[in-house]
Amino acid sequence: MMDTITFILPSGVQVNPATYDLILKSFDAGLPEPKLNLITISGRDGALDLTDWAGEVRYENRAVKIAFRDMNENGYQPMLSLIYDRKIKIIHSVDDDYYYYGRCKKAEVETRRHVTDIDLEFICDPYRLSVEPTTITKSISEMPVILQAQRMSAVPSITLTDSCSITFKGVTKSLSAGTHTVPEFVITREGSIMSASGTGTITITWTEGVI
Repeated sequence: MMDTITFILPSGVQVNPATYDLILKSFDAGLPEPKLNLITISGRDGALDLTDWAGEVRYENRAVKIAFRDMNENGYQPMLSLIYDRKIKIIHSVDDDYYYYGRCKKAEVETRRHVTDIDLEFICDPYRLSVEPTTITKSISEMPVILQAQRMSAVPSITLTDSCSITFKGVTKSLSAGTHTVPEFVITREGSIMSASGTGTITITWTEGVI
């Protein structure tokens, strides 16, 4: 079975290059470069590395390059008109639990002997993001729970059926029934315990991001 690409527009509409008789030639998504913070100090060997001084490494955007072959010479044009210069999701069939999110910034087209090659370049967010969110649902009486992200830190959505008090990383918040996001509640790959007091049910949801 051939590898395929699916583009998802901001509206949620899926664009499948195979629909336009485009054959995937290559897919290249290099790793994002870490944002290095190196400080040179006179009289000190080497540089002082403060890259992860805030607790985690941050990354530059990543380049994703995709090449197609169009046996119909101009079948690519309708597809390109849909995806070019827009922020879209990119799903590769060999890793379809995750997507890349970025903008098509460059398109090069070359035709030789009735065969057209299309080279696309996207500038994407550093992380591959999970297609399905991570969701944990528990009765408040079943708390505490350990929350741990795969790689990218995330602020979860917290949905409560009743008012209760939530504690995470030493911060306690009294929350009413409903859905909340608390900026201080950041899930990291180190893992931390969330506890709660009260009644009802809690649902914790976040999007995983991996390199």
